[in-house]
Amino acid sequence: MNKKLFAISIMLVLAASAQATSKVLGTQIFQTKAHQIGGSGAKMGSGSDIFLPYQKTVYGTSSSATAVTISSAGAYLLSSDISSHSNATNVVAITGSDITLDLGGKSISGNGTSTGIGINVSSGLSNITIKNGVVRNLNNSGIKIGAGCSHIRIENIAVIDCDSDGILINGTSAGSGTEVNDVVINNVIVTKCNGGEDNTTSVKGLSLNFCTQANVFNSSFDENIGSIDEPTPAYGVFMTSCTGCHFENCEAIGNSALAAHGFYIEHSYANTFQNCSSYQNTGTSGIGSGFYTSAAFATMFNNCEAIGTMATTTAYGFYLNNSEDSEIVDCKISRIVGYDDPSTLDALGIYAVNGANNLIKDCSIIGCVGVGASNKAVGVMLSSETRSRIEGTEVNACTSVLGRGYGIYLASISTIGTSIAKNIICGNSGNEASYGIYDDASDSVTFFLQNVCYGQESNNYSITYSDGSFDENVKNDAVINNFGNLITAKTSPHHNISVLNQPASI
Repeated sequence: MNKKLFAISIMLVLAASAQATSKVLGTQIFQTKAHQIGGSGAKMGSGSDIFLPYQKTVYGTSSSATAVTISSAGAYLLSSDISSHSNATNVVAITGSDITLDLGGKSISGNGTSTGIGINVSSGLSNITIKNGVVRNLNNSGIKIGAGCSHIRIENIAVIDCDSDGILINGTSAGSGTEVNDVVINNVIVTKCNGGEDNTTSVKGLSLNFCTQANVFNSSFDENIGSIDEPTPAYGVFMTSCTGCHFENCEAIGNSALAAHGFYIEHSYANTFQNCSSYQNTGTSGIGSGFYTSAAFATMFNNCEAIGTMATTTAYGFYLNNSEDSEIVDCKISRIVGYDDPSTLDALGIYAVNGANNLIKDCSIIGCVGVGASNKAVGVMLSSETRSRIEGTEVNACTSVLGRGYGIYLASISTIGTSIAKNIICGNSGNEASYGIYDDASDSVTFFLQNVCYGQESNNYSITYSDGSFDENVKNDAVINNFGNLITAKTSPHHNISVLNQPASI
C-alpha cells in the first residue's frame, strides 16, 4: 500500500470530475440537471429528471455566517472553489436529507483563522453523499457528520491542513438514536491536520464516535501533528464506542505528537481491520503505537502491518489493553523503537495486558529495539492475561541496547491458561541478558508446545518463579516437544513441570 497511489487515484478522479459537462455559468454555483435521489440508499436513483433549486452563492468576501446552505433533496455540483470569510461558521452546511454534493474537483477552504467547519452535516439526516474534491485550511474539522445521521458516503475526498479532526463522525451516545449508522468512506486522504502551539485538544485524521457499521476503504490518514507543547495525542484513526465497523486497505503514516497512534480503538465491539498499515507514527514525549485497543472486544486484525513506530517512553506495534476475544493474525511488526530517554524505554512488538481469550497467530516480528539501562525489547509480551494464545509466530532480532531482550515474555503478574505453541524464536539480544521464551508469571498455568528457540545470547527458555507460596494445582505448566535449551528455576516443591521428549539443544 502506498500513499502516493492514493493521491494519484484521487487526483485522477478529481480531474475527470472537473471536466464534467454539468451546466456552469461564470463563477456561480448554478442549477444542475440531475436524477432525483430516491429510495433508502445514498446513490441517485432512476427517478425523473429534475432541475435542482438555485442555491445561495457566497464567496470569501461575504460576511454571512454560513457561506452555502443546502437544504432541499437533490444532486448538487460545485462549479468553482469557495472559501469562508473570517466571520463564517461553516463554509458549506447541509441541512436536509437525500443530498449528493459533488465538488467536481474543486476545493472548499477556510482562511485558517475562523472557527468554521468545511462541510457540516446537521444531526439526524440520512442519505448524504460528499465526493470528488478537496477540503482545506480550516481552523476546525474538515467534514463533520452530526449525531443520529445514517447512510453517509464520503468518496474521493482530500482533507488537508485542518486544526481539529479531518473527518468527524460525531455520534453522541449508544442506544439513544444518536449513533451514526451505515457510513462508507472510500478513497480518502486526510493529511497535515495540525494541533498548533495553542491547541489543547487532540488531533485525529478520522474520528468515529458512537458509530455502527462504518466501512472505510482505500484511505490514508497521514502526517497529522498534535500540539508541540500540550499533553495531547495525535491519531491517524480514532474510534470510540463503535460496533461492526470494517477497515480495509487503509494506512496511517507519520502521525506525531507527545503521544501518537496510527489506529486507536476504545470501548468498541466487533470491528475488523484487513490489510491495514501503520508506518512511522511517533510519540515525541510519550508512548507511540501502530494499533492500540483499550476496553475493546472482538477486534480482528488480519494481514496488517505496524512498522517504524517510535516513542520516547514505550513504543508498541500492537497494544491490547483490557481487551478480550481479539485476534492479531498474519500481521507483520518491525522496527519498533523506544529511543532518547536513558532509563525507561521499552519496545514491544505486541503487548496484551489485563485481557482474556486473545489470539496472536502466524505473525512476524522483527527488530524491536529498546534504548535505556532498565528497558526491555520484546517480540510478544503478555501480562495478566487469561486463556490467551500465541501460535505459529516468528520473533527475531529484538534488541535491548542496555537492558534485556525477549522473544516471548510472560510477565510477573498472573497469566492464566496461556498456550504458547509452534513459535520460532531466534536471535534476540540484550546487553544485560536475552531470552527466547521467558516465563516469570507468579501464578502461571501455561502450556508450551513444539516451540523452537535458538540463538539467544543468554537462555533459549527460562521458566522461573520467585514466590513458592502457591498451591500445586496452580503451578501446573507443561513443556512438551520444544526445541532448544530448557532452563527451569523452581523455588518450591509445589511447582509441577512436565518435560516430555525434550532435547538438550537443536
